[in-house]
Amino acid sequence: FHLIPDDKEIVEIYHECRSGKRMCGPCKAYTAELMADFLRGHQEEREIARERLGEYGLVSGQGEV
Repeated sequence: FHLIPDDKEIVEIYHECRSGKRMCGPCKAYTAELMADFLRGHQEEREIARERLGEYGLVSGQGEV
């Protein structure tokens, strides 16, 4: 539910799954795609945050943030 912000899509997936129209394999592949997109964005944001650590008196590396 965290990877799909559109409630309508979630309900559609639920009904397709329960009816047998949506099979597990393609659904898992779709979920893996969503997770990969999420992680890519998260890693980019993490790198931006890492570059800004100095602004807050923090240093990256050696057990520190």
